[in-house]
Amino acid sequence: EAGLSTKGRGFIGNLAISLMVGLVIIFGATASNNHLDPLVLCVALTAMLINLAREILKDCEDMSGDEGRDTLPMRIGLENARMVGYVIALGGMIIASVPYYLELGTLRIGLIIFQIPTLLNLITLNGVIHGGDDHRAQKRLRVAMATGLIGFVASVAIA
Repeated sequence: EAGLSTKGRGFIGNLAISLMVGLVIIFGATASNNHLDPLVLCVALTAMLINLAREILKDCEDMSGDEGRDTLPMRIGLENARMVGYVIALGGMIIASVPYYLELGTLRIGLIIFQIPTLLNLITLNGVIHGGDDHRAQKRLRVAMATGLIGFVASVAIA
């Protein structure tokens, strides 16, 4: 498991795990059709950013158990790490919207309706993060990643 070998590496470990999440999507797409298009890159980058935000918030939740580890909350403080996680999640939200605005592949702007649950989840996450409920925030990020992927699949299937 990658988690054990990356746990002590702090933010770099979080980034490595999140890159692997994005690479799974890229590998699956290229294995099925032998090419990589911009839509797949947007989906992979969205998943990577949302997962990275989730990893940071998991470190915030685990801060008391991470004594002596080089995690982001230990380096920059709990509140700052939470806000970094939120900004990264918003970056994922922006990237999730890009394929619809640029009409990549078969996607059209009207199909963004399938991303509304994800977008609303991410926009309203700030209150949960600001309230310090790291566990609930990282669970909502997991839901956002799942609904975002479902939204992309539904959009492509309908288009």
